[in-house]
Amino acid sequence: MDMLTQAEQSVFIFAARYSHTKQTGGAMFVVYAILKNWDRFPVSTQQILIKEAKNEATCNMEDWEKIIEKNNRP
Repeated sequence: MDMLTQAEQSVFIFAARYSHTKQTGGAMFVVYAILKNWDRFPVSTQQILIKEAKNEATCNMEDWEKIIEKNNRP
């Protein structure tokens, strides 16, 4: 599977950052898209997404928990 370009990775990060504090269904869609492409992110970007979901998300935690759990899996 092809890796995401830096621009594509940035879009996912920006979407996540926007959705962390919004009480909308947007987080569900962002998390779904991130997880669908998880293996296409370099480990460094995966770590950023996990760290920010853990430390920045304040809404829709059941969605963000799916990314946080990636920290405990190979």
